[in-house]
Amino acid sequence: MVNSVDGDVSLRRAALLLAPLQVVFRGLEALVPFFFAQWFGRGLSTDIFYIVSALVVFLTSLIVAAYQDSAIIPVVAELHRQSPSEVSGFARALLARTLLVSAGILVALWAVGLVSLHLFAPSFPSPHWLLLGFSLFAFLTAYRACLCGFLNARGWFGTPPLVTGVGTTVAIGLIFVGKDRFGIHVVPWAFAFGEACALLLALADWHRRESEWIIPRLDEHALVSRFSALAGREAIGSTITRVNPIIDQVMAASSKLSGGGTILKYALDLASIPGSVLQAVFFTPLLAKLSAQAARKDFTQFARTLRQGLVVATVSAGVLAAALCAWREPLCRALFLHGAMDSGAVAEMARVLPYGAIGAVPFAWLLVLARANVALQNQRIMIPLGILNAASNVGFNFLFLPLLGLRGLALGTTCVHTLVALGMFVALRARLRFHRTLEGAR
Repeated sequence: MVNSVDGDVSLRRAALLLAPLQVVFRGLEALVPFFFAQWFGRGLSTDIFYIVSALVVFLTSLIVAAYQDSAIIPVVAELHRQSPSEVSGFARALLARTLLVSAGILVALWAVGLVSLHLFAPSFPSPHWLLLGFSLFAFLTAYRACLCGFLNARGWFGTPPLVTGVGTTVAIGLIFVGKDRFGIHVVPWAFAFGEACALLLALADWHRRESEWIIPRLDEHALVSRFSALAGREAIGSTITRVNPIIDQVMAASSKLSGGGTILKYALDLASIPGSVLQAVFFTPLLAKLSAQAARKDFTQFARTLRQGLVVATVSAGVLAAALCAWREPLCRALFLHGAMDSGAVAEMARVLPYGAIGAVPFAWLLVLARANVALQNQRIMIPLGILNAASNVGFNFLFLPLLGLRGLALGTTCVHTLVALGMFVALRARLRFHRTLEGAR
């Protein structure tokens, strides 16, 4: 597999190598909402479940955002250039701190979720079992995300989608087996077991390549504090934006349409396909290449790679979004009109989908520009932009929901992507001017 630390990443080659893995394994992950629609339908219980799952994503993003196409790649690239033997020690020290933080998140998830369900959904059955499963899932996800972050940083791009796909496959199988007996409560436990399988495979792959196991150790390492400062800003900014799905779900569930939160969730899952495809095969190699060029202070080549990335993202996201809009009705019927899902809900999904799909291009711009800022270690902008993201989402929701219903919530998300992409672009231009001025002074 292409090595990201040598500075010679070929985006085309890396994307072509990743595509078969992602089609198979990430494709399974993309099918999860369609299985859920068939197995669990829509209603109050699914709305509550998706609100809780949005809370889980919000809390776990404190950890996951620190390792997914993040500062871990430029930091490890720089360390590998200076002292390759220290990478494993850095990994062990950082992993230990990751597990400590994730244990705190587990407690917070349990407490906040149990109190919230007791207050707002007292009739929901066995909430403690649901939350316990989600807590275990959050802990294992943090462990696996940290390890996969190091794998990506070393240029082993194929392992993370492979292990994630295996974990998702295991989870889907367990949900299918246990859905009739345990209902929707089986979902977090199944995904926790799948995460455990993925984690073991990732550990085994690291051992195969490095001939050593990554065992967490509370050792001191100079880069841990530096990385924590960079990743902390990035994670906080990303976590702030994770409030958006919670707010969207609550506002949709409070609408007069039965199962409105579930309908919105499935429509936006479809609308997110262009971004997911690019994330799967393009953005990680792009960040690796930009990080290597930033480490060499080659800002002319950096700008050229950035332009290429924006062109690829615009064309790819635009074509996929246009296809989603053109075939939205037969697509929604083919994917969702099975089992417990009713035709009225599927028709509403098809009406909502275009309002989210038109945001695919600005969302792709946002993702490219975010990685360019990360490559330049410009994480200080992430918190202000996260606040802008969350605040504008609330404003657009209150503006469009009375006018367009669920379609207004999807349109609000599109407007948020556009506004934040503009903010990312302004911040990046300022950072590049700073670096070029600094290099000129030298």
